[in-house]
Amino acid sequence: MEKESKKFPPYKVLLFLTLVFAMLGAIAFFIPEEGVRVAGKDFYFVSLQDALGNNEDEKIDVEALIQARKDSLQAHLDQLRDAHYQSVQDSIDAAAALAKADPTRLQYGNEERDGLDAFFNALATIGSNDQGVRILHYGDSQIEEDRITSFVRKKLQARFGGGGVGMLVPRAITHSQTIYQSASENWTRYTAFGGKGPFAEDGRYGALAVMCKYNNYMADSLDSVLVEKTFSSGYVSYSPRKNTHATVRNFNRVRVFMGHNSAPVELVLSFDGQELSRQIEANTSLQIVSFDLEKAPSSVTVSFRGAASPEVYGISLETPTGIHMDNISMRGGSGTIFYKLNGQLTKQMYDALHPKLIILQFGGNVMPYVDTKKKAENFGKEFLRNMKRIKSLCPEASLLVIGPSDMSKNINGKMQTYPNLPDVRDALKEAAFEVGGAYFDMYEVMGGKNSMLSWVDSDPPLAAKDYIHFSPRGASKIAEIFYESLMLDYEHYLNRQKGKKKEK
Repeated sequence: MEKESKKFPPYKVLLFLTLVFAMLGAIAFFIPEEGVRVAGKDFYFVSLQDALGNNEDEKIDVEALIQARKDSLQAHLDQLRDAHYQSVQDSIDAAAALAKADPTRLQYGNEERDGLDAFFNALATIGSNDQGVRILHYGDSQIEEDRITSFVRKKLQARFGGGGVGMLVPRAITHSQTIYQSASENWTRYTAFGGKGPFAEDGRYGALAVMCKYNNYMADSLDSVLVEKTFSSGYVSYSPRKNTHATVRNFNRVRVFMGHNSAPVELVLSFDGQELSRQIEANTSLQIVSFDLEKAPSSVTVSFRGAASPEVYGISLETPTGIHMDNISMRGGSGTIFYKLNGQLTKQMYDALHPKLIILQFGGNVMPYVDTKKKAENFGKEFLRNMKRIKSLCPEASLLVIGPSDMSKNINGKMQTYPNLPDVRDALKEAAFEVGGAYFDMYEVMGGKNSMLSWVDSDPPLAAKDYIHFSPRGASKIAEIFYESLMLDYEHYLNRQKGKKKEK
């Protein structure tokens, strides 16, 4: 006869389940969302919300959000233009009140919101500036391929004049969506960022933090056969892409920034069946060689011919006047390499380029390593040190920081915002305010926490499946908001200047 199985009364089962859920809830309450680190490993615990099955992320209608951002900026602009203030201070107070309520607006460390006035003054007087107005846009891989920069450049050149793509280097590591580039195979690229060699002697990278030299000798293995090649020159060719904006194609000046060549170098510019050449003697200083053309060429090739390569710090395709905006992408960079740059050389290049605005778009590359608020604050301090370094080398330029976008990683089986991303954002913002600059909060503009998921899932996608980088379409969207925010503050500057004249 089989032994009768023991049965539990229903109330005991209910009591047991209640105790289990209570214990799980208590653990979930005390363990932080970002998990705990034990013996070098991260451990996560399901939240009470997820345990109850209520873990559906609220999706954002990104297109509607972007349109709302644009509508808000336009409303602010209309109000600014239509208002008649009794005094300049009234104008300042009104603009500050509007901006505080809108995350789309540029942020400043003071009520006057005057951190970019030097740049805005240059825009307002651009017709009398025979050097043009230059903007250096430094950033991490979020701006690679001339993303974000190209949109802002196009809009500024269309409004204020100027042409060309600005500064380029002989050896690029990725293609550009505005310029097609090809070069001889014998270039070596030296960078101050990325952490891997080769490294430039005495920190001579120049203002782009990249220096290139051509090799006279190369050896390679082809089908197990050693192939040796010798060179006495190096070249690079540039041509605007067919779908790029007309202003990019409209350049008529080529400037080459080079130096420290131990032997004479012949510099040759080839374009549309013509050639111009310059002879550069051996030297140990920065040389700037300028070629002025009668009209915009369809393409250009710059050749360096000599027994020893000079250090090439950049080649600029530009116009003598108007807006010049350089895309200076630093893959893997965090904006903390400016102390690695040779101060004398970098200052000479800044003096020659004469930038009125320097944009620093960083923060994304530190996110995998910042797991505490203290680490975020330490990064902010190092970033501030580098901003002060830039300011000491280029004191006339306004500084503007663009913080990181929303970024997601897998936390407890779900893609979620990096827990300390807001801390990094706050640290960068504080650094920008400390040097009297401005801050653009890309994270909030996107929609804040976990907004990247909606950008990835948009149709068509506005961000890549890595949950870090914008798609080209998404980059243009965020660039448009940034440009409109910048121009709104420019209008506020003009309004303040008019008010000051009336009060005199």
